[in-house]
Amino acid sequence: MAKRPYPLFLYATGRLLALMDPADPMRTRILTEQTTTSFGHQGEVRADRYTSRAPFPEGTIILHDLHLTIPGNETVQIDTLILTTTIAYVMEVKNIYGCLELEENPARLKRTGSDGKIHYFSSPLIQLDLAIDTLSYWLFMHDIPLPVKGAVILASKNVDVRFPEGTPIHLVTEIPFLLKKELNGDASVTDQTLRWAAEAMRRQEERFHPYPLAPYFHVATEKLSDAPLCNQCAGRMLCGAANRKGICLSCGNRQWIPFVEKLVDYFLIRSSTLTIEQAQGYLGVSKSKAQGLLRFPLFTKHGKSVATWYQLNYSAVILDDEGKLIIPAF
Repeated sequence: MAKRPYPLFLYATGRLLALMDPADPMRTRILTEQTTTSFGHQGEVRADRYTSRAPFPEGTIILHDLHLTIPGNETVQIDTLILTTTIAYVMEVKNIYGCLELEENPARLKRTGSDGKIHYFSSPLIQLDLAIDTLSYWLFMHDIPLPVKGAVILASKNVDVRFPEGTPIHLVTEIPFLLKKELNGDASVTDQTLRWAAEAMRRQEERFHPYPLAPYFHVATEKLSDAPLCNQCAGRMLCGAANRKGICLSCGNRQWIPFVEKLVDYFLIRSSTLTIEQAQGYLGVSKSKAQGLLRFPLFTKHGKSVATWYQLNYSAVILDDEGKLIIPAF
């Protein structure tokens, strides 16, 4: 079972916060969105651990964080999609703690914390139904007779559920038993059709990218630090006069200046495009050095001669399990 990718949003917001003025009022909003994303990712990873214990039929395909779009409709995000020749199974993962109750009119999820405070969330059942309906219609459009079912998975350990009997909401620990029961049956499609469907869903994905983050969060780029960030702790670095090595002001680590990582920061935070001249000024390097750095697979080249410009190749941006950027071989 392939590992779930580390969210690029967590990496990018961490880099942005490291470059911002500590007194910038926008930090609160960024930290809130970062925390929400991190908490959700932790829940999905926990669900993945239990999912990996399930006895899957041969040829099962698991897609993480799938964005599925029907023409004319909004994109639906599916946390985990399990594809077998028998059934397509959707798992909507929620990492919410406390006492949980479902309410109607309006449909929503009520959470009561240990301190008695009440918070409301959108109904996970409506989200699940939307995902199932969207996937069912996508399969129908492509003439794939695969039935679709699903469940909401509660990933938190500290949860007290008070749902009506028969509600398709389960604790994360139930996943192996749930899938053992749900994935049985006679085949509806061939292995070849299943592989084609999985590949087509990925090819047709339409993802929303909030990058560059500075304009997205209304942060003035001129107020951001120009310092490169440490490869160990993401602290700001003080660079030497030769602009080759620097020392981290946070952890004290002495290292080569991470120019490639700084270029990735430019695209994730400051602007979606970059010219050679802009790269020279931003990095403080020669034209030939800037050209060499921008030849890395992380960047795509557009235009010719003096009209040449670059963008970030998002498909080449890979993070390890701890959120560290992996620099591809060049």
